[in-house]
Amino acid sequence: MRQLHLTIVLALLSGFVFGNIQANTFADEQTKTSTAKTKLVPKSVLKELTGYMGKPAGKTDQEMKKNYIINLKKALTRGAEIEKKYPQAKNLYDIWMVMLQAAAVLENTEADKDKYAAKILVISKKLVASKASPSKKMVGDLFLTQDAVSKAKRARAKERALRKYIAKYAKTPAAIDAHIVAVQIALENAPRKLADKLANELAKKYPKSRAAKVFLKDTMNQSPYKGEVFRASLKTLDGTRLILPRSLAGKVVVIDFWATWCGPCRASIPHLKKVYAEYKPKGVEIIGISLDKNRKALKAYVKGQGLDWPITFSGKGWSDPTARRYGIGSIPSVWVIGRDGKIFSSNARGNLETTLDLALKAKSRKSKSAKSK
Repeated sequence: MRQLHLTIVLALLSGFVFGNIQANTFADEQTKTSTAKTKLVPKSVLKELTGYMGKPAGKTDQEMKKNYIINLKKALTRGAEIEKKYPQAKNLYDIWMVMLQAAAVLENTEADKDKYAAKILVISKKLVASKASPSKKMVGDLFLTQDAVSKAKRARAKERALRKYIAKYAKTPAAIDAHIVAVQIALENAPRKLADKLANELAKKYPKSRAAKVFLKDTMNQSPYKGEVFRASLKTLDGTRLILPRSLAGKVVVIDFWATWCGPCRASIPHLKKVYAEYKPKGVEIIGISLDKNRKALKAYVKGQGLDWPITFSGKGWSDPTARRYGIGSIPSVWVIGRDGKIFSSNARGNLETTLDLALKAKSRKSKSAKSK
């Protein structure tokens, strides 16, 4: 249950704490009004509070960790003081977002977990009852829903709580995030079949959502891109332009997202060489999409390793357009594209030969079926 606080919640909270609060609340602050009469918590106070969430001081990791915990506790104490001083402030929900992040970390690191779990629920109720945006309320509701699901004894009761949460935000900008969070809560607090059911609904309801696809691929081990046409505009190290699927139409293509600085990527090269030698005569091509930023170093490495397949380079690292389009968050990531240009597998690293055999046979069966007609 508590694992969710750090995996999903902190990702949601940190975006608001360091981005939304400073970008939006500060800009809207009515600085001309006096501190005593202001309808908003002043900019300087919000900045002070968010400062506790930044990188702590310390010469060693141990010192930094100790100081970080101290800062988190200060954030909770200071947040409570701000609440008391500005009880009518319209942006108190920004204070609660910071406090939630602090409490979530402390619940996972301190011995008195129940104390911080109780604080989380109290703060969450205030946040949900406020006039915050749906995206912020959703985070508070997350904790309340998680608490309800974890306490429910029957699967039906758990499902009702999760579906209520999803429905509440279904028509808001937070719809996809809420559905993803519901699946995560189900994974940790409900039968696996319920998590799978909600995950399948997520895939069907938001087929074009990159966030949903990345979550389903990384967390649920699903292949949400399967069956889609793999589209990419690539440029190889020798300057050749590749437009997929057009440039390699009729071939089964292995897409290898990799980088020279990636140890597991380098370790997989001998295997890829073996696969290329065996499967190229059968109509298989490999395209290595490099996430390197140094062209010269990449070219030297490719030459030194004697890589015969096309290597593409954008120089944008993790921001490579194709890597971003397909939600690449770790490498190596090996995909297989069928002869029809559609994604056959987005997770073929551990069973590449078997996947290639299936992809080649899929085309053969199609051809035989067409001839018989």
